[in-house]
Amino acid sequence: MLKPELDALLAGGFLLGDGSTGAELSRRGMPAGVSPELWVLENPDVFIQMQQEYIAAGAQFVLSPTFVANPIKLAHYGVGEQAEEINTRLVTLSRRAAGDRALVAVDLGPTGEFIKPLGTLSLDDIIDCYKRQIRGVLAAQPDFFMLETFMDVSEARAAVLAIKESCDLPFLVSMTFDPSGRTLTGATPQAVAATFTALGASAVGCNCSGGPDSLKAILAAMREVTNLPLIAKPNAGLPEVVNGETVFRMGPDAFVDGMRQLIALGATVVGGCCGTNPDHIAALRDALADLRPAGRPAVRGIWASSQRKAVCIGAPHITVIGERINPSGKSELIQELKDLYPDTAMDMAREQQAQGAEILDINAGGAGIDEQAALCMLVEELSQSTTAPFALDSTNADALCAALRLYPGSALLNSIVPGPDAQRLFAAAALYGSTPVLMPMANYKLPATARERLDALTELLDIGACYGFTVANVLVDVVTPPAATAWDTLRQAADFASAAAAMGCTVVAGISNVSFGLPKRAQLNKAWLTALVSRGLRCAILNPTKGMMDTLHAARVIAAEDEYCLDYIGRSRD
Repeated sequence: MLKPELDALLAGGFLLGDGSTGAELSRRGMPAGVSPELWVLENPDVFIQMQQEYIAAGAQFVLSPTFVANPIKLAHYGVGEQAEEINTRLVTLSRRAAGDRALVAVDLGPTGEFIKPLGTLSLDDIIDCYKRQIRGVLAAQPDFFMLETFMDVSEARAAVLAIKESCDLPFLVSMTFDPSGRTLTGATPQAVAATFTALGASAVGCNCSGGPDSLKAILAAMREVTNLPLIAKPNAGLPEVVNGETVFRMGPDAFVDGMRQLIALGATVVGGCCGTNPDHIAALRDALADLRPAGRPAVRGIWASSQRKAVCIGAPHITVIGERINPSGKSELIQELKDLYPDTAMDMAREQQAQGAEILDINAGGAGIDEQAALCMLVEELSQSTTAPFALDSTNADALCAALRLYPGSALLNSIVPGPDAQRLFAAAALYGSTPVLMPMANYKLPATARERLDALTELLDIGACYGFTVANVLVDVVTPPAATAWDTLRQAADFASAAAAMGCTVVAGISNVSFGLPKRAQLNKAWLTALVSRGLRCAILNPTKGMMDTLHAARVIAAEDEYCLDYIGRSRD
């Protein structure tokens, strides 16, 4: 099944999945402590009968019994080297059970390992692990992938990259959240939704956790960020241990009552997780016959995400990107980047966030610095110590692509200019779920006129369209000239900002470029920021000192972004 086919199916209404596999197999005789995958291979008739009962109950897709059939997990049972063969056989069983009555989704789950620096394995180690599993499942011709019960954005993202680098099958991503509403590694529902929407998922959502009530706030938060179909596959309530056995007490009627509320919040890919059985699925099927999917509201703005947090760029107010993590003129940072040491950059990251930066620009280019190694080091280290999303900033395409691959979220790719690297960088942005920042240069030179900028922008948008990018999902840099040497082109840059905003582009600018080489730089920076706000600026790359942030809040008042001047008044009291 191709992604457009699955997306069309999801757009048509509800897609009902099956219920619990592990708990249901235990109820049917699988002993505790065994590998479910190996037990299924030894008892195929039990598994096939279970899936056929789910299909008879109304399931439109069933999950293959491959949840933890990755090589790392299978190695615990001494069969890691047989992962490909085992996965082929497991998906084949689901294909036999489904026949032509239901779709077969490959169930991918966690490896149980963390990616560096939290764990001992590299991102490529985890990607390669999933690729081995995927090679096996593809031999049985499944319809799509369902990533379930992930607790770490980085690991789920690794599984997605393994899929995208192995085949064209569509994928859905479902994670599990603790009672605080975050994943085990601290991701908010918004961060999850933003990351996997950008990566090209056909649906996002949550499974497991507690009963349906435990998923309501999570789905509501995801709906703020994405207009994708939402997944809801809760447990049949919280488990209880009775006489040494795990019991789920929520019956089909109570389960369906809870599911109605999740459907009202936008869930359309529905089913059950732990403790649910064919009776729960049959009751849900009957309820769906009288329900209609909730509409998908338009999502405002472009979203960037870190491993833990999502930020909407340009809505409802101008977004600040902190510019300080850049070695230009910073001897201590230069030396640390040469030594691949992150301390100064970490301090800068924390300070800028405290001052109001919502996104952090990360640049590691400089004489004597191994830029690719330094940029990748900063991505790995700063991702763990800060919550802000990153704008990865480089003129080195190799460094950008390597850093984007590592980044555990949806970063900004700063930047793409017309030239030989443009196609490669657009392709990397599409693969890694990044938002390109387009810099409309003219033959690698500062454009003299707004017309030259618009011509270069049109060239970039034509290339980006081949990779799924439009004015709606890119940022456009005004290419700020230094006033000391190009004072006569400042108005042309401002005119271009107005024209790009009128096209529907999200306009960004590096503010401090305007004052390069001049005295009293802060004064000129503030004036340029204010001028661009009136021309449609939605995102500013700047040093978030108190003075610049005060100017920005004042500019937000003038731009009618601060209702009743409440933020401005509040900041003035600080």
